[in-house]
Amino acid sequence: MRRMLTQQSDEFYYVTVMNENYAQPAAPSGAREGILRGVYCLRNSPRGHARVRLLGSGTILREALAAAELLEADFGIASDVYSVTSFTELRREAMELGRAARLGAGRCRRGLSSSCPKMACRSLLRRTTSARCLT
Repeated sequence: MRRMLTQQSDEFYYVTVMNENYAQPAAPSGAREGILRGVYCLRNSPRGHARVRLLGSGTILREALAAAELLEADFGIASDVYSVTSFTELRREAMELGRAARLGAGRCRRGLSSSCPKMACRSLLRRTTSARCLT
């Protein structure tokens, strides 16, 4: 920042500022590829095969974890939680898969392709025309 402001250096920094102070959950072993590709499984349901998958991003990830616990404790609904590191990457892959499906060969590579419902939660909201990308 000093180089940018005092030395007028042409540099770019991406800074995210939030109003919550919390510990970032540790990444599970083997999650590196998923982190780089946009999503990884943070928590598998202790009840076995999930009936719902919750996708969380940023500070809302903690709420997705809390929702999974509530669904399991109060309603008996097994829930997996995925941490989304890039909705942009998910959309990009969904567009590629949609094209491949139209050509006769396409398969989701992220473990999200089961028939159970998925709910994506994020704190930054914006309108999109491709909400069907996680089906």
